[in-house]
Amino acid sequence: MSRPVLLLIDLLGVKARWHKGGRRAAQRAFEALEAIVVNAVKHSESNAPVAGLVETDSVALVFESLLTSIPFAQQLFVDTFLAPKSYSDERLWFRGVLVPYRGNLKFRYKARATRLPSTIQVNRLEDSVLNALAAERAGFRGMRLLVGGGTGTGHRTRNSAADKLPGGRTFPRPFLQLRTPQYPKRLARGHYYDFLWMASNDADRINKLNEAMANRLRWASGDPDEFVQAAATQVVFNHWGAFVSSIRSKRGSAVPCSRRTEARG
Repeated sequence: MSRPVLLLIDLLGVKARWHKGGRRAAQRAFEALEAIVVNAVKHSESNAPVAGLVETDSVALVFESLLTSIPFAQQLFVDTFLAPKSYSDERLWFRGVLVPYRGNLKFRYKARATRLPSTIQVNRLEDSVLNALAAERAGFRGMRLLVGGGTGTGHRTRNSAADKLPGGRTFPRPFLQLRTPQYPKRLARGHYYDFLWMASNDADRINKLNEAMANRLRWASGDPDEFVQAAATQVVFNHWGAFVSSIRSKRGSAVPCSRRTEARG
């Protein structure tokens, strides 16, 4: 039975934008984030979210199931990653999680009763949104998307989700539980996996992503905070490359799908 999931994405580096460029720099990033989400929803077809909330540097989107959320999330991450073509272009870095959603699609609501005057509004977030925030802010770095917290992380569900991706039946399942970098302890208990959004069976797309990774790493060299995110993202790229090479060396260039392709990085 399919269950709703919540995709929470947080825009990284916002504090640095406030410090360096003030309101204008922060607003440019917020507007760029909104534009990316608008474009993704516009072209999502059958994988569109059923509801969502875009608020400054965060995005919360609800999907009918993990199977519909994975293709959407991958396209969102890939399009964002490939967007900058030069050092001066806006570079957005995301960190995201996919967790179970149990709510009424309101995301936030006004508190019914507080000790504050009625002229002061108090808002609360849904429990599912708070769970997602707790996972997203647990301490992992890099442009990564973690899936877990009870969100159908079994072999069968992951395989079905991978089959929804372009070329899903020819490359290894892009879900890995990485050994390095280690997951924060709280997430390790929630059976989280990395969804390797850079996974592809298309040689041209792979080349573009690798080139974008090299460029972003180079462009980030002058900013210690951004370089940390870029370096952590490069590690995940390396995991995917090593995983594919390992599977292909064992089975040949055509990589069939099976449970044995689910592994730890």
